[in-house]
Amino acid sequence: MAKTKAPAVKPGKSVAVRKPTNEDRFGTAVAIADASALEAYSGAGMENVDTRDIIIPRLGILQALSPQLQSKKPEYIKGAKAGDFVNTALGKASKECRIIPCYYDKTWIEWRDRSDGGGIVAVYRSEDEAHDGIEQDEDGRWYRDGNLVSETRTFYCIDVTDPSDPQKVFLPMSSSSLRDARRWLTTLSAEKITGKNGNRFVAPMFYRSWEVTPLEKSNDQGQWFGYSFAASDTILEIDPTGQLLQMAVDFKDQIQAGAVKADQSAMSETEAELEEGV
Repeated sequence: MAKTKAPAVKPGKSVAVRKPTNEDRFGTAVAIADASALEAYSGAGMENVDTRDIIIPRLGILQALSPQLQSKKPEYIKGAKAGDFVNTALGKASKECRIIPCYYDKTWIEWRDRSDGGGIVAVYRSEDEAHDGIEQDEDGRWYRDGNLVSETRTFYCIDVTDPSDPQKVFLPMSSSSLRDARRWLTTLSAEKITGKNGNRFVAPMFYRSWEVTPLEKSNDQGQWFGYSFAASDTILEIDPTGQLLQMAVDFKDQIQAGAVKADQSAMSETEAELEEGV
């Protein structure tokens, strides 16, 4: 059989190249599916993953010296600014934040000095244990063998800034932000709601969401951002189906049972010091 010659191409004239189709690649036409085609495979591949395998990312406010604002640092987030909120696991900064607190914990974290490599040395559950053998400097900070020991109040929350995609996070607050934590706890513990029989009772911590805004602070050592909390929609106003409420209850139970852990490795002594406005 004689071969058909390709048409000659005149010099300087371009020829359009047809992109290969699914039929070219697979030998048969393949229908373009939308995301609903994956619904039958929801969670596939993660059958052996349980809550113990998952860490809870940290939520915080970016300070002037935060690594997320340093272009040479691996944590750098393009476009982020001091006073923005950051989810350390997602590497995502935002101007707004709304959270539902689910559980509260108080610990004391000992930080290895940066000159010795930095990182967490130990987490203490009681003040007596944390303060055993430590000394206080002239600025009121506590140290053990050169390591900073910082009281930390942690709120385990659901981030509902985007209600369609709630995210579990933890919000650690230390040093000057301890006052912000105490004020918020006072407000949380004072809220009461009325039951079906008319009795008034203290609302669970996850009763409502809270709008969080950065609060500018300063002293003779510098400026930094703390936290301000304003009451927002209740959890059932956000999701009347009750699914978000069940998520909050389950999260509280998981934290209380030690089934999930906060990603404290995402913190550093530098950030602990930044909480102090230094």
